[in-house]
Amino acid sequence: GSFSEEMNEDGDYEICLDNRMSSWSDKVVWFEVTVHDPKDDYYDEIYDIESEEMNEMIGRNEDTETMFDMKVEDIKETVHTVRINLGKMKHFQFMQSAAMSKDTHHVISNMDNIDFWSMIYLAMFFVVGFTQVFMVKQLFEDRSFLYKLVSRT
Repeated sequence: GSFSEEMNEDGDYEICLDNRMSSWSDKVVWFEVTVHDPKDDYYDEIYDIESEEMNEMIGRNEDTETMFDMKVEDIKETVHTVRINLGKMKHFQFMQSAAMSKDTHHVISNMDNIDFWSMIYLAMFFVVGFTQVFMVKQLFEDRSFLYKLVSRT
């Protein structure tokens, strides 16, 4: 699952992972902790936009605002919304890959069990087969213990 919470208090927080529900089977636990401030999400430094260039763009906005019916702040807000949505999609993809990893671990575990028991059954098959062949051959030999035991009766 996924859990998101807005923390209103400063301090330390704890995460408790509990295994009381089922302690018999193996588990794969995957979690991610992200500290995110939505007010401070957009950084102009990432895109190498210096504050002088930004001020110049805002200054030129007066002329082009009427032509395009948009402000630089509107574009900045739209880019900010797109970045937040991309971050959410990336997080969702990580969560899906974690679920796939859990399923893959379960399949590998089942495959190991199948391989182990198949080898046990194969060994038993050969032991029983060789024992049967040996016993049948002993019935037809004159000097064998089984032949003497069966011929007395």
